[in-house]
Amino acid sequence: MKTFLVIALGVVFVCSFGQGKTGKKRYPLTLAGIKVGFTTDRQVVAKFGRGYFVGDEGHLGGRYFVAPPGGKARPALHVEIGVDHIIDEASLTDDSQTFHRKLNVKRALCSRLAHLPYVSGLSLGSTLGETRARWGKPARITGKAPNQTWHYAGGEEEVEGTLFFEADLRFTSGKLTRIRIYNGE
Repeated sequence: MKTFLVIALGVVFVCSFGQGKTGKKRYPLTLAGIKVGFTTDRQVVAKFGRGYFVGDEGHLGGRYFVAPPGGKARPALHVEIGVDHIIDEASLTDDSQTFHRKLNVKRALCSRLAHLPYVSGLSLGSTLGETRARWGKPARITGKAPNQTWHYAGGEEEVEGTLFFEADLRFTSGKLTRIRIYNGE
C-alpha cells in the first residue's frame, strides 16, 4: 500500500510539473532568442546589430531588423525598449513590407534573421493545428479561419516572474504570419 501511494504521488508530481499553479500551460516569452521582459537592448544589439532605431516608440525607442532579400522568406523583427533598457515587446512577421513604410530598410538589414526564428516550438508558417497543439486554446480569437488572430494573456500563474503578458498570433490562410509578445504591467 505504501509503495502504491508513493508511486501515485510521484505520478501526480510529474504530471503537474511544468504546469502553472492552476494547471494552466506556461507560455514562453522568448521570440527569436529575445526573452521579452528580461533581455536588454544591449543584448539585442549584440545579437542582431543596431538595426534601424526609432526614438519615439516604447519608453526608450524601438529597433527594426529585416532579413536580406533572396531567401525563401524575409522575416522582420521589431522590439520596443522599456524602462531600464529592457525589451518590453517583440514582434516577428514574415511580411517585411509591414515595416517598410516606417524605416530605412538598408539600415535594418540583418543576416541573422535569414533562418526563421522560433517561439516555443512554433515558427512563422506553423499551422493552426500545430499552434493549438503547442500553446493550447487561446483566450480569445478575432477574425474567421483561416485568417484570424489568436490572443493569449496571463500573469504569474502562466509565466513565472511576470506580472502581465500578452501574445498575439496572426494567421493568414491558416499559416502563422506574425507573432507579437508583450511583457509588462
